[in-house]
Parts: sequence; C-alpha cells; structure tokens
Amino acid sequence: MIKFKKPLIGIMIVLILFSYSSFVNAKRDIKTAYNSVFKTKYLTEATYLVPTKSKVVVGYSGYNMVPVLEEKKFEEREVTGFVFDSSGYAIIPFEPLRYFDKLEAVFYDRKKYPIKIVGSYPPQNIALVKLESYDRKWVTFGDSDKVEHLDEIWSYGFQRGASKILSSGIISSTNYSDLVNIEFPNYIKSDMSINPGVSTAPVFNSKNEVIGICRGNVQNFGIIEPINNIKPIIEKLKRGEKIIHSWMGIYITKADSFSEKEFNIDIDSEKIYVAAVFPGTPAAEAGVQKGDVIISVDNNSHTDVIEYIKYVMSLPSQSEVSLKISRNSKEEELKIKTVDKPYTLRLSPLDELHLYFGLKVICKNGKPYIEKIRKDSYADGTFLKAEKYIKYYLPKDEFPVQKLDAKEIKLDNRLRTKKITNCKMLDDYITNSLFDDILILYIANGNFLDQGFTFITIIQDYFPVI
Repeated sequence: MIKFKKPLIGIMIVLILFSYSSFVNAKRDIKTAYNSVFKTKYLTEATYLVPTKSKVVVGYSGYNMVPVLEEKKFEEREVTGFVFDSSGYAIIPFEPLRYFDKLEAVFYDRKKYPIKIVGSYPPQNIALVKLESYDRKWVTFGDSDKVEHLDEIWSYGFQRGASKILSSGIISSTNYSDLVNIEFPNYIKSDMSINPGVSTAPVFNSKNEVIGICRGNVQNFGIIEPINNIKPIIEKLKRGEKIIHSWMGIYITKADSFSEKEFNIDIDSEKIYVAAVFPGTPAAEAGVQKGDVIISVDNNSHTDVIEYIKYVMSLPSQSEVSLKISRNSKEEELKIKTVDKPYTLRLSPLDELHLYFGLKVICKNGKPYIEKIRKDSYADGTFLKAEKYIKYYLPKDEFPVQKLDAKEIKLDNRLRTKKITNCKMLDDYITNSLFDDILILYIANGNFLDQGFTFITIIQDYFPVI
C-alpha cells in the first residue's frame, strides 16, 4: 500500500483547487473575450455570413469560403480555417482542394473575393490560399513555444451538422506525441472539444492570438498543432517550395500484439521492429524484411519510434544511412540511401489486408488464399474462414447497403459480384478500392451473400516511417 505524508496531501489539495479555479476562471474569461472582443472584432454584420445549405460553406474564423462546384458532386459539409494577414493569406484544410475546381469567399454583405490557391501540403492537411483584393479583418499569430499548462484557450469553427461552435478549455500538456500525424511529433493537449469539421480552425490564447490549429479528439481530449510548426510550412508554400522529407521506406513501430503473434517479438520487450516495407523503396531493394528488429540508425539507438523518425526526416535526400538490424537472433548492417518521401503512402495490397484487417493472405496455386486470421482482429469472427480461397469481391461503388434476399437480388444490380480467378485481381481490387482515404473491401470465400464481409479502414497519409 502506498502511504502519503500529510504535507504532501495538503499540497495535492491546493493544486487541485488551483486547477479547478483556473479552469472556472478560464471559462469565465473566454466568455468575456468572446462577447467583448471576438464577437465585435470578427463577427460583425459586415464580416459574417450565416452558413447556407444551398452551398458548401467553408468557415474561416468568421469568414466563409464557398467552394464553387464545377461539374463535380460532393456532399454538403463545412470545414474551418482562417485569414492571417492583411494581404488575404489564409490557411485552409487541404481536403476541399480535392473536390473543387474553384474557391471564392462570400461575406455577409454578399461581397465576394476570388481565392487563389498558393500551395498545399497534404500530409498535414494544410493549404495556403490568398483572397484577392482582401480588405477585411485578420487574426494574428502568437508564440506557441510560450504556452504553459493551465493556459486558457478557445476556438471558433463550423462543426459539421451543427454550424457555428465556440469551444474553450485549458492546456493540459505541451508535449503530446501523435504517431498518426508524425510531421511534428510534439502537439498540445487540451480538454477543449474539437469536433468534426473544425480541423484547421484557429486556437486562440487569452490575448486572442492564434497559438495553434485544431487537429481532432483523441480519447476525449483535444489535440492542437502548435502554430510554430505551421509557420515554416506557410513560408515555404509562399516561396513556391515543395516540402520534402527523406525516408528509406520502412514502417516501424514498437513491439505489440501483432509482433508477438507474427514475429515472436515479446510485446513487453519495448523493441522497435519493422511492421512492413513499402514496395519499390530503397529499404525494399536493400533487403529489409518484416519482423526485423531495429538496433540502430547511424549507430544511434533509441527506445522511442519518434526519435528515429525525426533523425531520418532531417537528413538530405541521397544520404547513406547505416541501418543495423537483428534477424533470427543475428545482427546485420545494411547501407541504404534516403530518397524523397511521397505525400501519399500505400503498402503492398496483402500487407494492407494483413495489418489493417488481420487477414494473412498468400498466393497459392495462382489464387488468393487465407492462410490465417489473426485473433482479436477485424476479420476475426466474420464469415470469412482461414485455409480457404477468396473467391468473390464486389466492384468499386457497388457495395450493398444491406444483404438482399433472393427475390431482391434479381431486381437489384448493385450486387454484380466478380469471381476472382488470380492473385492479381485481388491486388488490383485492394489498390483501387480507395475513396477519400477510406479503404472499403467486400470479399467472400463462399456463397457471396452468406459469407461475404465488408472491411472499412482509414488509409493514413502519414505512417510512423523512416
């Protein structure tokens, strides 16, 4: 049993009361700031547009960008960004650029500003645009290196399905590591809610300075990217530079249940291992294999995946790296040259099937064969069976909303199944079944309706890779 001394208990109580008091005061101050500063400075009738359902509205901290459809269809949605200088430069999510040929800003008084796309960086979901002939308000940047625990923060954005949302809270950590968006691994953690649609919305401090941008919620707390991470990207995009980082093509992670079951790497060993090798990369050509344990990179050993990533990203392209690995209890040193890392990363089709869904598929007799289904995986407990061939799949955009009975099947042409005759058909199916970063598969190894199963996962643009 752990015993606490009385003075320590007193200190803890004081800290808890101080934290609570700061939290309450933060909310009170945020409300004051909203009513006295933000509402009058940014949301006056001259600068505010109520979102309309007739158009896709992209809100920019009180300004609304309206993507104009040109022979493209897209669901109605609202996302958020902000104008940050007198020239009309604005940060917006990269997402709208995928679907719209033209963007323009429309204000409450119906005045419109054409939008020029300056540049974008998809891995960070950031685009830099410029409102031409801009003559309205803008936000100012703060210094995110100066934020501290318990600092009060707030944000305003256009949440999907709920329109305008004001969120507030306090900073609980200034050094949160996020292995999904690994570009800059140190994020700010907050109790402030960050809802769908407000990603890339500005986060303000008590001085109404932007100290970060919203990224999303993780386990009921908000993740904020420091604005000092974004500033160098903005400057490079302004100069027309392409943002490039080096890599070798290796997907690394710390020992987990997958490594324990697949490569006999103890989950408690804290070892960093190769989960997959990206095809056609220097690592693949050098012979790096799945299950290899990373001992060191250029004689530097780390127990944290992020440290390896930061080091390799910092190297110039075509740098020779000495990679020391352990394979089958034997050490081996490989010399690998780095290259420019692409913006979009895809594993080999069968690796995606295995890592994402737990289906270990091999090519047997020229056809895809389920060798094993990993326990506690997405595929475990489905209609699919191990030690059987995958026989059918649904073509892209023909995934059934629900299973249909025999009579409905005759009247419904959505279920035009295709029989798999070779391994390449499955590879092509997985490769091409990507929609908006969502991989959707519907496969079967028996009667299609009775034994087929839908698999859905998000394809990350940024893996923990070196």
